[in-house]
Amino acid sequence: AEAFRDRYALNLRDMLASSPGVFAQQRFAEEVRISIRGSGLSRGFHMRGLMLMLDGLPVNTADGAADFQEIDPATLRHIEVYRGGNALRYGAASLGGAINMVMPTGRTATAPHSLVAEGGSVGTLRTVAGISRAWDGGDAHAYAVRVSADGWRDQSEQRTWRVGGNIAFTPVDGVETRFYIAANDIAQNLPGTLTLRAALEDPKQATPINIVNDYSRDIRSLRLANRTAISLGDARILAGVDLALKDLYHPIFQVVDQDSSTYGGHVRADLPWALGGMSLELTAGANMRAVRTDARMFLIQGGGRGRPTAE
Repeated sequence: AEAFRDRYALNLRDMLASSPGVFAQQRFAEEVRISIRGSGLSRGFHMRGLMLMLDGLPVNTADGAADFQEIDPATLRHIEVYRGGNALRYGAASLGGAINMVMPTGRTATAPHSLVAEGGSVGTLRTVAGISRAWDGGDAHAYAVRVSADGWRDQSEQRTWRVGGNIAFTPVDGVETRFYIAANDIAQNLPGTLTLRAALEDPKQATPINIVNDYSRDIRSLRLANRTAISLGDARILAGVDLALKDLYHPIFQVVDQDSSTYGGHVRADLPWALGGMSLELTAGANMRAVRTDARMFLIQGGGRGRPTAE
């Protein structure tokens, strides 16, 4: 986090722009076009070929897509990049590998209380508050983030709230169970693409249809998870479950209106031993992900729902 603490880091591009083998290009706000070693390079939206994790728990839905808007760099302690096959031990079978974003805990946070305010041009303001505590047998960390910006281009405003945290308990020696919660209320307008001539003449303009129909991508989400670590001598067992509820309202060429529930679980065992003077480690595990989506589409009328076209 120290590497981008003193600059306005909004997304994965701001964190990983100098990371070898990683291509990250901002599309809008937190949305980036990202690729590791070329995997998923042709994907212009969402993500493909990568596993995105938060404290080792998958952020991806069951089909592999992920929304970057739900992650704010200001709430992270550090970020890990596992390229290609290096991610296999974390259950990431995707060709590109995995990115794991690690939150502070009550023991790793830099201060028991924190308040950071950042401001800049075009109405940009981000305020981040945090509180951390540690005690015998546990610790806790919580955060709240408010982001607002009018946007450099027309139709590029955003207003976002994020709150969340984690709390851990150590019921017995060698066992730690940690609970996570994260909630987001995200409202972001979309300015659209321009022709080369339009961009050179007036780069701040938005595509006219984006303004008329108020193109945007609004998300309300809630993520709940638990992860338990058990140490048995040199061996370690990790088990976790997670649930993500998301409401997406997305006026584009039509109104995409989706409610989804993604749930899953995983278990992993790390078993080190020595053989002929060499240090070896066996990792074995299993992952399960499932998603149920109530997907509706409507003709668009001024950013609102018109006649239904799909359900």
